[in-house]
Parts: sequence; C-alpha cells; structure tokens
Amino acid sequence: MEGENPPIQDIQPWKAIDTVYTNEKAGMDSVDKDLIKRVIYEASKDSNFFKKDEEKRKQTNERIARLKEKLAKVTEDEMKRYHATVRDSIRSAERERHLSRIWIHVDMDAFFASVEELDDPSLKSVPMAVGSIGMISTANYIARRFGVRSAMPGFIGKQLCPQLALVKPNFRRYKEKSEETKEVFRIFDPDFESGGLDEAYLDCTAFASVHGISGEEIAEQIRNLVMEKTKLTCSCGVACNKMLAKICSDKNKPNGQFFLSPNIAAIKAFVKDLPVRKIPGVGCVTEQLLNGFGINTCGDVIKNAHVIAAVFTPLTLSFLLTSSLGISTAFHGKKPAPGELSRKGISCEHTFTAKEDENTLLQMVGSLAHELSAAMASESIEGLTVTVKLKLSDFTVRTRSLTLLSPISDPESISRIASKMLRKEFPVKLRLLGIRMSGLSPIANANGKPKGNSKGS
Repeated sequence: MEGENPPIQDIQPWKAIDTVYTNEKAGMDSVDKDLIKRVIYEASKDSNFFKKDEEKRKQTNERIARLKEKLAKVTEDEMKRYHATVRDSIRSAERERHLSRIWIHVDMDAFFASVEELDDPSLKSVPMAVGSIGMISTANYIARRFGVRSAMPGFIGKQLCPQLALVKPNFRRYKEKSEETKEVFRIFDPDFESGGLDEAYLDCTAFASVHGISGEEIAEQIRNLVMEKTKLTCSCGVACNKMLAKICSDKNKPNGQFFLSPNIAAIKAFVKDLPVRKIPGVGCVTEQLLNGFGINTCGDVIKNAHVIAAVFTPLTLSFLLTSSLGISTAFHGKKPAPGELSRKGISCEHTFTAKEDENTLLQMVGSLAHELSAAMASESIEGLTVTVKLKLSDFTVRTRSLTLLSPISDPESISRIASKMLRKEFPVKLRLLGIRMSGLSPIANANGKPKGNSKGS
C-alpha cells in the first residue's frame, strides 16, 4: 500500500555490524538499534573505515575460532584443575569484598548539553548535540530518542535526526560549572575522585557515620545541593564499592538515584543479568570474544568461569570473575607523595571523516587544546610533555612528542605546541586527531603548595 515502508530484503548485511553506537545510554531505551546499524552501514559501506572494521571483525572471529580449538584440546583432568582454579579464585576474591562502605558515584546528566540549555533555554525543546559534524561530545535527551549519542560522528547524528542542532563546545563554561559541582562534593568527601568534568566518586562512609544518615539520604542531599548551586541535575548510584556505584548511577537517569543494598544476595542478583559490557574496563573486543563462547552476562561469567580459565589469561579470569561477583575497590587509593600524581597522563582525541584542509585541522587542534586544558584545570594539574596522535586516512598511526622546560596547562600554549608539531606533518589526510599531556604535576598556589586533588589512571 502507498505510504507503507518497503519490505526489508532477506539479505541484511548491516545487521552484522557491532557498533558502540547501539550501546544504550540514558534516554535511549526505545531506540531502534537496527535502524542505527542500517544508517551507519549505508553511510560507511564504501569507506576505508568500513573495510578496516570488517577486517577487525574477521580477526576477532578468527581469534574466537583459535580459542575454541584450544578449548577442544583441554583434557578432562585439565578441566578439573580449571574448576579448582575458579573455586580458589572465588575464595580469594570474596576476601576482598567489603559491605560496610558507602560509595556514591555522581554523574552529571548530559553535562555539556545541559550547560548549553541553561545558557540558551530555547535548546531545551529541540534535539541538540554538543560537537561538530566530525564528532559529538554529548547529546540532550530529546536527541537521544533518535539514537544520537556521544562519540558518534555528527554526520551520522544528522542522518538519524535531520533536525539535530549542533552546538560548538564551550569548555571554559563547562569548567566553571564543573568547579561548582566539586564545591558540593568536597562537603561529603574532601578526597573525592574526579572522573573528569562531569563525574566523581565519593566515599561517604565517614560522613554517614558522623551525621547518622544513610547513603540514600546523602545522595539526595548531593543532588539537591548540585541543583541549588548549578541549576543542573545529576544522578547518583549508591553502593558498597566504586564499580557498583558507577553502574547504579546509570539506573535512574536523568535526575535520579539508585541504591544497591549492601548484602551479598542483593549484589549477586543485581549483577547476574548485567551485560558484560557494563563492567568498567570491558571493551568491544573482549565483549565479542566472550559472546563467542555464549558468555553475555555476569551470570554467564560465573557459570562458565572454567572455560575462561582454560582459554584466557589468569589476569583476565581474575578481573572478570571478581567484577561479576560485584567485588571492586572500596577504598581510596594511596595518596601520592607531595608533588606526585597517581595519574600518568591525560588526553583527548576526536575521530571524524577524513580531512586534509590544513586550516580545518589546525582549528581542531585549538578545540582539542581547550578541551584538554579544561580537564586539566578540573584536576589542578599541568604537564611537561605534549604528544600529538594522528590517525591517517589509511588507518596508520603517528605520534609526535615534545618535552618542555617548564610545565603548561593553558589552552594557548598547548595549542601552539601541538599545532607546530602538526604543521611538520603537512600535507596529511587525517581521520583522528588527539593531544596528550604527560609528565604531570600539581599546579602550585600562591604559596608554592600544590592545590586541589588529582586522582586518575
């Protein structure tokens, strides 16, 4: 009939695409994942990106086949030993379980987009994303209903949502609002760990004990104070360790909170059906490898831990098993000595459609420098070494570094040095550009003492 969609062909190659863009973010529950895959396929099927992605999938499938061959050769006695290894690993992991701590992960809701909506209320009623045609930093919740999300190229976002408004990022403004949130976080945990401009981990155990209140009550106080201070909403996860708190903070977004009861039965029930990709640190390739053995959830990890022990490394087994039991870090890391940082480097990078116009690439360096400078300022750090990362149109990667005589953190200096290194590579056609600062140290205050707190990896 006229007006109806044409029948979908039996052969649908786009369905084979595994893409991060179909991983749900808050506000994307009802998104048609097949539609996103189809749009990406049509936009990139003749590109170098698509060919490279196909090659990666082929390599992953070949690796799965090799691992299955390895598993098939495992003898009955060997498998008994792997079962014993798993039992020992579980006993060891359980000794590291702490149920008495109160951790809260605070995640600002669509932070960059929300700041833009705060400054321009007309954006609240339209699908909007912060970023460019090359890369989206974040999208508001209206845009997410169309499948638009962070880390997605803007041209893909435009195909999913033609009316999408793209707003140029203002990192100076985001840093200002981020500092306001941190004033609130320090009330509850002076040693809170920053996860960037828009998230933080707070150990609220001491605060709860002193004030005689629960983690849920603290989370509500945090959300109310952040709203009062910034006019922005945030979401909180409350649990007995950092990993669980982070996962929980995504459960009732936006402007909500989720409490996970600190008892083993509740924790195991919570993680049982959790997709393995939800475990912080599990990426696309690891997910695909596990899926190749029918391991899709944390519950599957526990059931098939002997298989993981047989075909993966002991380190991988330990990490997956511990995480799937809901066990993770429950204390702040050891504080670095004065003048030292736990973080070794800090970086940002953007992927985009291949570009070779020199002025465009230099403008992108300026934007990256401002983004990186804002992230460094949020942690009160500066760096000695500037590294530029370039991914060419043929997917080869180059890095160029320069170590300075004195540390820097301002966007002008970072941009000037990175631009100088980039100019030496011209002419060049790029699809990724990144800047990294290393050799980090705390920025000293007027008295010459380090200020702020800086934690990271």
